[in-house]
Amino acid sequence: MLVRSLIKVLQVLDQQGFEAFSAFKRGYSISSYRIVKAIKGHCNEFNTIIDVGANQGQFALAAKALYPQAKLFSFEPLEEMCERFRRNTKHLNGIELYNVALGTEGGIIDFYRNDHTHASSVLPISKEQVAAIPTTASTTKIKVKVQRLDEAIPLLFLKGPILLKLDVQGFEKNVLEGGSTHIQQIDFIVFEASFIPMYDGEPLFDEMNQYLKGLGFQLVAPVGFLEGKDGAIIQMDFLYKRTKSI
Repeated sequence: MLVRSLIKVLQVLDQQGFEAFSAFKRGYSISSYRIVKAIKGHCNEFNTIIDVGANQGQFALAAKALYPQAKLFSFEPLEEMCERFRRNTKHLNGIELYNVALGTEGGIIDFYRNDHTHASSVLPISKEQVAAIPTTASTTKIKVKVQRLDEAIPLLFLKGPILLKLDVQGFEKNVLEGGSTHIQQIDFIVFEASFIPMYDGEPLFDEMNQYLKGLGFQLVAPVGFLEGKDGAIIQMDFLYKRTKSI
């Protein structure tokens, strides 16, 4: 069993190279590294990265490794995740962390903290997600602060090219609706879209794809995916590029 596990690790390292191994040692996930590396294949430079749904810094660490010159603005509503984020990124410069959710309107909002913290969301978890990923079944409803993206970061601080990363568990459209001014400056968007309703009220891929088109973005490529317990792909990370202004 141990030998097989080591073989799997070596296969990953062989596929991703020494850079991936170094990244893993620095504390972020291989999946985050793979997503950022895939993005880099389509845009070699970002000066600004807006990291919405930062968790404990996995994406931020990967982004800083592959885009070291980029200024990061990271948003995470759970205080305990913010504490881990600060510990994991304390050796890096050029990252600003905000302990707040982003949405359509500012104020205080109900938030479902999941024992599997990656699955925490403003939206209630669906029975379909519990069936596909049983470890996400346990949630606690709390209150968190929410802001609009347009209010959270002054536009004058944003230098292009700009990447907006959304990992907000079904709340992506709300974040975009709260950033109507900033969206005009965004060059690329990467977000997670579902093919089955993982959260109650979540817009699925077809709706999100049409919405992004309406904002002037076109699909570039999928850059990551999530499998359910039966091996079916239930979510994918998609990269979009601005092709026109609105």
